[in-house]
Amino acid sequence: MSVAEMTGVSLIFDGEAVEVSAAGSRRIDSVWFRRPGEITLPHSVAESDIKFVEAQWRQHIHGVCSVSPRVNTFWVNSPKEAMAAESKAYQLLIASKVGFSIPRTIISCDPAEIRKFVGANGACVFKSFSPFAWVDSACGSRRITVAQEVDASMLSDDRAIEVAPGIYQKKISKRYELRVTVIGRRQFAVRMSSKSGHVDWRGAIYETDSDIRSISLSVALSKKISDLMAELGLVYGAIDLGVDENGDVYFFEINQGGQFLHIEECVPELPLLACFTSLFVQGRPDYEIIAPPSMMSLAAYRGDDCYLDWRSEFEVSEGRDSPYVSYLSSHNE
Repeated sequence: MSVAEMTGVSLIFDGEAVEVSAAGSRRIDSVWFRRPGEITLPHSVAESDIKFVEAQWRQHIHGVCSVSPRVNTFWVNSPKEAMAAESKAYQLLIASKVGFSIPRTIISCDPAEIRKFVGANGACVFKSFSPFAWVDSACGSRRITVAQEVDASMLSDDRAIEVAPGIYQKKISKRYELRVTVIGRRQFAVRMSSKSGHVDWRGAIYETDSDIRSISLSVALSKKISDLMAELGLVYGAIDLGVDENGDVYFFEINQGGQFLHIEECVPELPLLACFTSLFVQGRPDYEIIAPPSMMSLAAYRGDDCYLDWRSEFEVSEGRDSPYVSYLSSHNE
């Protein structure tokens, strides 16, 4: 995160009154706390001062994140809960607590333990903790991390396993997947399947053989989702579930900063953008949709000049400062 983005943010204490202001003009009503990055200082900071200045910024940002949720600034999601929910291990613990079935899982980089786990469970799936992309600087081609099947023949190199921990899970034979987008008190579910049988739904979402449709959730499943959100302290989240051949539902993960516009693109009747906008503007989970959904739809936005202006700027800067993207020069190939 560039400090320029936070330069105008102030905490003002006046007796018992506390105010969070932006550029001195007004208080901050709502914040979307999504994928915070490393602190990026201006080039004007002398090298001898970098550690000091970074420490001051860390403390200021921590103060804003700690204080503002307690003084009527609405966060999507509150920093403390959001950071806890980023842990895949914590997600699995809480999901199991509220009654979800979860696949047998090991999170490790110990070659012996991982081989033992895969040997005992047969077909398994490997996942990274967070999304990541490698981009070829020369041609722009992109390689992204997705869940993939792994077997014992792929685990012979200790060094490849030890270099970074990962998530290994017993493979669930899925009939289809569910993506449930929770926006405040509302839940929107889509059923996703493809003839190709992708392990990761992201590999199939835009393919012609994929079947993506809205679906109603059972009362029992909807309650589990509500309980999960309450236990995690979240007002927004994108939840990935799998349904096996017996109709049993398995929890895979929740992304508290997950994307949702691609779901509305595939299933336009779901008013995801309208609901998220209403949640954010009203600053409460029990929001009312503030305008006809058609006026705040993804399709309407893409027809607006503001989108075209933003898109041209975004294409120039996309990913350059992201902690989830690495740019490769030709000698990295």
